[in-house]
Amino acid sequence: MLPQGIFSVAVATVLFPLLSRLAARHDTDGFRSTVSLGLRQIGFLLLPASAIAAVLAEPIVRLLYQRGEFTAEQTPVVAGALAAFAVGLTFNGTMLMLNRSFYSLQAPWV
Repeated sequence: MLPQGIFSVAVATVLFPLLSRLAARHDTDGFRSTVSLGLRQIGFLLLPASAIAAVLAEPIVRLLYQRGEFTAEQTPVVAGALAAFAVGLTFNGTMLMLNRSFYSLQAPWV
């Protein structure tokens, strides 16, 4: 969750007031370009973070968890879960940006 919190939450939070202002002004072109900018920024930041987390999943899990009751046999299983989560990280960040976009349109049901 660290890359998502650092990158996608920050981008979506910063762009949300601008999106609300553009939606209130009915500036469709500005709204579209701002949403597109946010999605590109999130993709630019989260795709490499996802790849790094997926590739380094086993060393990360070994460093953080492999001690005490957590044995070396459990590390590959948890690393697989981390790699699977890393694949969805960019999509989750995109969803956050789109949620903010629809809220600024006052259409959260969409």
